[in-house]
Formats: sequence, C-alpha cells, structure tokens
Amino acid sequence: MLAGIDRVLSWVTWLAAALVVVALFAGPKLIAAEKSADAAPTPAADPGAAVFASSCASCHTLAAAGASGAVGPNLDERKPDAARVTAIVTSGGGSMPAFSGQLSEAEIAAVAEYVAASAGG
Repeated sequence: MLAGIDRVLSWVTWLAAALVVVALFAGPKLIAAEKSADAAPTPAADPGAAVFASSCASCHTLAAAGASGAVGPNLDERKPDAARVTAIVTSGGGSMPAFSGQLSEAEIAAVAEYVAASAGG
C-alpha cells in the first residue's frame, strides 16, 4: 500500500517540477504580452505637471491636474497667466510661501506654463 502511494507521489512530484520549468520559460510571455511595434509611443510627462503634482496640488484646485485643494485659490477660476504664476510661486503671496528656495528657475517656469495653459490664462 505504501509503495503505491510512494509511486503516485513520485509522479506528482515530477509533474509539478515539469510545470515549474514550463512556467519559467513560458511565463513571461504569457504574463506580459509583447507590445506591437505600430503602437503609438507614450508622450513624455510634462515637467510642469510633475512639479504641480508634487508642490501645488495639495492646496490648489486645477482640473487638468485632477487637483482639488481647498487651501489656495481655485486656479481654474482665477485663470492666471504664466507671468503671474511665476511671480507668486517665486516670491509667495497672501498665505502662500515663496518657492524660490525649493524649486529651481526651470521648475518654476515649467509649472507656470503648465498652470497658465491648463487654466486658460
């Protein structure tokens, strides 16, 4: 009786090992389908959008960024132009702190262009 169980378990063990080997070789192709060569490339992320998401979205509302902060002004309603955003982000204003020491000039310019373009300013 034990010899029969041992014989069955040895076959099960070999079958399991074979399945593992097949999964190792075929698994990556089954799990991650290869992309077709004619697929459109994804556009590079907007650096202004990245700066807005990390530094502004928690306080400001901007529909294009999916931000609904309630501390600062709603940028969709204010529709600031890039020059206004640059000045406020650089020097601060009202209860908003200055970001000139935290963001580079390039980051400030990028977020200003992003906000102005997104809000229609």
